[in-house]
Amino acid sequence: MINWHNIYNDFIIQLKNIENMYLNSETKLEIEQVLSKDVKQKRSIGDALYYEVSPIIYRILLESREHDSKEKSGEITKLYEMTDKLMEASQYSKFIYENFEIKNDEVIIKNDNEAAIKFFTNCFAESNVLGEILHKEKLKNINVLVNLCIIFENMCSKLLKTYYLNGNDVNLIENKSLSFKELKKFDDIEESRVFLVDSELDRMFRESFVKWYNEIKKVTNIESKIKKIDDEKIESINELYQRRNLLVHADGIVNSHYIKNVDFRYVKEIKKGIDINHYNNKEYLLEKMKTIEEVGTYIFCAFLMSIEKDKSDIFNIINKELLKNIKRNNNAIPEIYKNIRNDKKYDEFDKMLAEINYYLFFKVNNKYSEVEEELEKYNVRGKGDEFKIAKKILQNSDDCVETTIKYLEKLDTNEFFGTISWPLMKVLENKREYNIYCNKRINKEIGIEENTVLITSALDNTSI
Repeated sequence: MINWHNIYNDFIIQLKNIENMYLNSETKLEIEQVLSKDVKQKRSIGDALYYEVSPIIYRILLESREHDSKEKSGEITKLYEMTDKLMEASQYSKFIYENFEIKNDEVIIKNDNEAAIKFFTNCFAESNVLGEILHKEKLKNINVLVNLCIIFENMCSKLLKTYYLNGNDVNLIENKSLSFKELKKFDDIEESRVFLVDSELDRMFRESFVKWYNEIKKVTNIESKIKKIDDEKIESINELYQRRNLLVHADGIVNSHYIKNVDFRYVKEIKKGIDINHYNNKEYLLEKMKTIEEVGTYIFCAFLMSIEKDKSDIFNIINKELLKNIKRNNNAIPEIYKNIRNDKKYDEFDKMLAEINYYLFFKVNNKYSEVEEELEKYNVRGKGDEFKIAKKILQNSDDCVETTIKYLEKLDTNEFFGTISWPLMKVLENKREYNIYCNKRINKEIGIEENTVLITSALDNTSI
C-alpha cells in the first residue's frame, strides 16, 4: 500500500523547515556579546570596534533593504533593540549610524569630516564587518537554493518510482539487461526490477529539469487530469536548477551554458562572467519556494490520480492533505478543488465538499473578495444542512453562529466531533457564543466538570 501522506507531508515539512530557517536567520551575528556588556561603561576604541561596528553596520544593511521594523521578530527585533541602546550610550555607534549608509552592498560615507572618515573607514577595513556579513549571507542563500532543489527532486523521484513499480515500468526497463555478475547480487526478480528502475531514475535525474519534468508530464497526463501548469512556472523552476548548477559547478559565475538554457526573461539583465550570487536575494528565494510548493502539489495530485483507481479514495487523500495545508496560500489548492468539483466522475457529496473547501481557501488566506460574487451565486437549495451552514459561515452571515449551534445540537457524539474538526469551523473560533457552546458540549460528551475550559480562545476578547 502506498503511503501518500508521507510523500506529500515530507515535502511540505521540508519546505516549511527551509522557509522558517531562512526567515528566522536573517541575522545570526553573535550580537548577544554586546548585550552581555554594560553598554553604559566607558569603552576603549578597541571595545567600540569589537562590540559596536558589526551590529550597527548590519542594521544599516537591513534598512538599506527596506526592512519594515514593524514586521521584525526574533533576532532582528533583538538587533534593533540592542543598537538603539548602543546609540544612546556610545558616540561611536551613533556616529557610524548617522554618517554611513550602504548602497548595493557597499559602504557610502555621508560625512565630510576627513579625519573621521579616514578613522572609521580603517575600522571597517580592519574588521571587515560588511564583508563577513555578506559572505555569511551568501553561503546561507546558496544553502537554501540547493536544498530547495533537493526537496523538490526528492519528491518527484519518489513519485516516479512509485508509479513505475505499480505495474508501469514496462517501457522503462523492458530492453534493459543485467550481467551475470550483477544478477548474483539479487535474491529474486523483484529485487533486480527495483534495481533497474532505480538505475533509470538515477540516469533521468542527471538530465536537465526540463527533461525529467517532461517524463512526469507524459506518464501522469497532468494537463488533462488537473490543468496545464503555466509555462512561466516551469521556466522559473528550470532557471532555479540552472542556477544550482552554476553554484555547484562554476562557483556561481554566469557562463554561456546558463545564458543559453534559461528563458530570456530571467537573463535579460544578467551578463556572462558576473557572480550569480548577487541575484540570490530574499525576494528571489521566497518566490522560488512558492513556485516549488505550487508545482509540487500539482505533480503529487497528478501521480495520485494516475495510480489510484477509486475516485472516493483519491478525493479523501487529496482533501486530507490540502485541508491540512490550506492556510499556506498555495494557489494549486483551489485549482485542484475546482477540478474535482467539475469532474463528473467524483461522488456528488465529494464534489460539494470540494466546492466548499475551494471557497474556504480564499476565506482563510484573506482573498475572500476574489470569490465573494461567485459564492453568492452558489446554490445550496436541495443540499444538506452542512452545506447551507457552510455558506453562511463563509459569508459571515448575521445568523451563522446561531444556525451552526442549532445544527450541532442535532448531531450525535461522533458527528459532533467530526464536524467541529472541519477546518471550516475554525472560521468561527473568534465567535464567543460558538466557543462557549463547544466548551459546554465537549465537557458534557467526555464527562468532566461543566465549567472546565477546553478551548483556549480568549473569550473575553471575541465577538459574537
